Amino acid sequence: MSDLAAIYTETQEFPFRRGIFLIVLMAFAAIPLFLKLPWWMTGGILIIGCLVAALINSVLILHVRLTTATLEFGFWFSSPEIQLPEIVNPEVVDIPIAAGIGMHYYKGNRVYNARFGRGVKISTSKKQYIIGSGNPEQLRSAILGALPRKSS
Repeated sequence: MSDLAAIYTETQEFPFRRGIFLIVLMAFAAIPLFLKLPWWMTGGILIIGCLVAALINSVLILHVRLTTATLEFGFWFSSPEIQLPEIVNPEVVDIPIAAGIGMHYYKGNRVYNARFGRGVKISTSKKQYIIGSGNPEQLRSAILGALPRKSS
């Protein structure tokens, strides 16, 4: 991540993120109830369950950060950082249910979203991205405002 001050930031969580966390945690906690295991194995299963639940919980958050030089977005394990001069034609788009949620490809676009709804589609010379947003108009405006002006 760049050290520049953020012009715009947004965090978006997957629906039912806390519920998924609790279900995973309870699933690991239930394993020792049905098996006769030594205490050290039970403790190991509980520790692994806590780690898996924490990992899943942290993966389910999408971050968007716009600075004066870059647009950064994604999940903690994959966050593209695009230089602003590379961005062409940001536009607000609907993200259909068929596109799913998460980080994936959909109809030639790299989609990063944590919820169904709308987002901002940006293009670079090599790739196209759709970034899910709770307020895509504001994100698009911030991107347009931060883009360097082309001299005539």
